[in-house]
Amino acid sequence: MYTYKITVEDMINKNCGEQIREAFEEESETAVVTYNVAKRVVLVDSDFSVEDIYQIIEEAGFTPGDLELV
Repeated sequence: MYTYKITVEDMINKNCGEQIREAFEEESETAVVTYNVAKRVVLVDSDFSVEDIYQIIEEAGFTPGDLELV
């Protein structure tokens, strides 16, 4: 598993963070997703590819920004 840090500028409140977390949980039983609304950052611990991560965030209705491996 890898941990990715993704900037999501349009994640403006806890509800947004929960929508993103739930989107990942629908795609994987093992993904661990945490978020920090104040920093507008989502951490994804999973085996998803970068492309999959961007797609899941976009399908949840948000715009993924910079992504880095942490």
